[in-house]
Amino acid sequence: MTTDQLAAEDLANRPETSPLRKRPIAVWVIFIVYALSAGLAALSLYLFYGAAAALDVAPALDAAKAAYLSHLRTVDYASLVSGLLNLAGAITLLRLRRPAPFLFTTALAVAIIFLGREFAEGWVNTISGSGVIRIAIGLAIDTFVCVYSWKLLKVGTLR
Repeated sequence: MTTDQLAAEDLANRPETSPLRKRPIAVWVIFIVYALSAGLAALSLYLFYGAAAALDVAPALDAAKAAYLSHLRTVDYASLVSGLLNLAGAITLLRLRRPAPFLFTTALAVAIIFLGREFAEGWVNTISGSGVIRIAIGLAIDTFVCVYSWKLLKVGTLR
């Protein structure tokens, strides 16, 4: 046997929990996209809450913050919950664990339920056409990730 064949056999015989177990490329892409998304969300929260205090301009922003926070809708808070569930799902998927599809499906359900509620209340009339397109693209991506993670669970990739 060549060294390449020995290395391939060694990798194939590693336990399921081995950190060297091969992950599909799509798993890495999903993880990177959701991790970047969570990082950008954390940065925006820091800039909104932390940077103003660090720059000592917080008193001037208090009225603006209060006005902004008073106009947040339920869907804004639901998107935070959905984002956290998606991040947890991405980490779990990267680790090739069974709870990943359940986390992604829960995140998608939260998003759909609260978006449906907002649409029923006429919220769609207050956003632009590009906003609706961004929402549709986000839901399509989340749906793909759900379907893909369930497929990985079905074929036994997730343990």
